[in-house]
Amino acid sequence: METHVYKEIQKKHQEALFGTPFFEGAKGGGIHRNMQQSSYLEAGKEAINLYKPIRNKLMDYFSQEKISWWSQGGVTGNLLSSRVACLNHLFAVRDDKDLVRDIANALYGSPDFFMDVKKVNCDSARNAEYIAFAVTTNNDYLHECKSEAPKRGGSNTTIDALIIAVDFDNKKYLLPIRWEYTEEYGRKTDKTKEGLSRYTNVHEGGDNLIGNSMILKPMPRNKYKGSIYFLEPFYQLMKQTLWAEQLLNHKDQEVLKADACCHIHVVPKENVQLRSKGVRQTGYMDGERPAGCKPGLSMEETWRNCLKSNEVQYKVVDPEVIADVLAKYVSVNSKAAELGSYLKYRYYGKVWKEAPRDTDPFHL
Repeated sequence: METHVYKEIQKKHQEALFGTPFFEGAKGGGIHRNMQQSSYLEAGKEAINLYKPIRNKLMDYFSQEKISWWSQGGVTGNLLSSRVACLNHLFAVRDDKDLVRDIANALYGSPDFFMDVKKVNCDSARNAEYIAFAVTTNNDYLHECKSEAPKRGGSNTTIDALIIAVDFDNKKYLLPIRWEYTEEYGRKTDKTKEGLSRYTNVHEGGDNLIGNSMILKPMPRNKYKGSIYFLEPFYQLMKQTLWAEQLLNHKDQEVLKADACCHIHVVPKENVQLRSKGVRQTGYMDGERPAGCKPGLSMEETWRNCLKSNEVQYKVVDPEVIADVLAKYVSVNSKAAELGSYLKYRYYGKVWKEAPRDTDPFHL
């Protein structure tokens, strides 16, 4: 697939669902940044962006756990939202222990690495299940909140989804999930201004989180400005790596407790624009970088070369592996079967004309 067409293909695919029972007859043309957008649901219909069986529960979850929505104060109508994609894939099955364990193994890349999953107790007792969303730490280890505590869904580093899994040696793993969909990061966006003092604070008494990290490779103090750590998509990976490291380092002070971490980066395999993004000799990614980050490497190879050890686990995963897990449960779990059908039509290239237009195959 050409590197520049994935977003347009997904946009056309999703827009083809307007006016069908899939989107309950809703049309496009919603407003974003004061402009009408073809890939946004019409005003007042934004909630249809979410898989119907999860809508009310999800609204309650966000309200009860005090999680912030999008900037306009509710669900976005953007059909290409990665956050919506994450919720649509995972929220409906978060209470199914066996299914979540199998999803954890699929994300990790091994069918039987984890034997168990634990309820994620950053959520209140009434909401705690085997996947939590918009997760942050209790304390502001990354210097992002001034005098405030970190807020779930706020501007501080937040994990899209989190699973806590246990291997056969009873070792407990954090599986923080960063979810990408059609992101491309085509322009050079330097985050040095907002991030340098937070993550490389080298003033007297500063903790220099990157420089002192046991996971990230350091660089000379005068080389961080405009470096790979402050350019997307690596800026977000850097922040989430520090987030996980600090959580492990302070597990005695945090409700989330684990012994190790595997950072899961969900990127569709056909999003070549993002998967192939590394450093170049000149242009977008020509800033300073740690040793080993050579031009011509993929995004995954580039980021692995920003990590100190191969033992540090970072995995790039195609989200369709989740649909593959759901497919194994079709004969025994109607919820998994219906969600699997929804995901195939919504995200994985099934054309709506193949489905009967006078019936709703998803029982929604």
